[in-house]
Amino acid sequence: GWFPCNTSSLDIGCGEGDVAAWMATRGFSSVGIDIAPAAITRAKSRYFGVNGTLDFYAMNLCHEALRSRKFKVLIDRGCFH
Repeated sequence: GWFPCNTSSLDIGCGEGDVAAWMATRGFSSVGIDIAPAAITRAKSRYFGVNGTLDFYAMNLCHEALRSRKFKVLIDRGCFH
């Protein structure tokens, strides 16, 4: 009940994608980003075919932006600590 249902979520510093995938399976259009390409490769492999809308991108949030997407929920479990 913390987040508005059926909206978009961004997992910043998603690592291997656990939280982003969890959000996708609960009806969120979910995107996970991480600076480490190897982590994104593992996330894509682990959650290939997961039910729901789920995308992963390797990018540096300090220098790049997902300009074509807007998010209602931002999750930071592993980026700005």
